[in-house]
Amino acid sequence: MHVPRKLRISDETLRYLMFEGHERVRLLDDEDQIMPGLDCFWVGVHHRSSMCYVVETAKGRVGISDCLFKFGNLEEGEPLGIQESLEEYHNACKRIKRQAEIFIPLYEPDVLKRFPNGKIA
Repeated sequence: MHVPRKLRISDETLRYLMFEGHERVRLLDDEDQIMPGLDCFWVGVHHRSSMCYVVETAKGRVGISDCLFKFGNLEEGEPLGIQESLEEYHNACKRIKRQAEIFIPLYEPDVLKRFPNGKIA
């Protein structure tokens, strides 16, 4: 583990998820449909829990993930500076390009420049 568990999830939150909230928790599979029009798949790359979420919109499928930090990671083939697997990076890029017309990297500072007011679709 790169970060101690208590810094990733507090004792209070963990207790809630394990006891009071247990019946409300749904863990996602590596390939899953959360609801119609909202799918996800495991990508890795940045860390073991990185997923890509794909949302059906009027403008096409929008992929959202932290597996790529910036637009250039996908569009120009620039690998991340901090990643756990270069092979997962290449696999994630191929799949995202196949499955999403628009991609939003979660750490991209220029998202609002490309999508004014944060409106993507």
